[in-house]
Amino acid sequence: MPEAGAVERLWQRIAEPLYEDERLRGALDDAAFQLLLDWALAAAKRCAGRAAGARDPVAEAETCSAQLRRLVFLAARAAVDGRRDELLLAVAPPVFDAGEEAAARKALAEMRLGSQPNENAGRLALALRAGR
Repeated sequence: MPEAGAVERLWQRIAEPLYEDERLRGALDDAAFQLLLDWALAAAKRCAGRAAGARDPVAEAETCSAQLRRLVFLAARAAVDGRRDELLLAVAPPVFDAGEEAAARKALAEMRLGSQPNENAGRLALALRAGR
């Protein structure tokens, strides 16, 4: 089992870019973006735990970080324009394991998005959480 300090350092490596990249929020207000960010930070914790057991933990953490940024960007964009096709394709390892991937894709495919981007962000965050 990896040491707690190693997992925490990997989590920081994964999570920090989520806070730093303003482009991720798109047209969402702070509260709506926070819903997506909360999901991503929880996913970063799971990624860090899995990365700690990988052959190259830093490379795995970097891959996870890049994928999480892409997922948040695509979710924010889907909240605005309603298109989920790219988001569905981005739901994959290492952020999601096989069971999580199937559950998140199912929830995303079955959900309905309305005309309010900020409300849609909350719906998308819940659908992504279904993959937990």
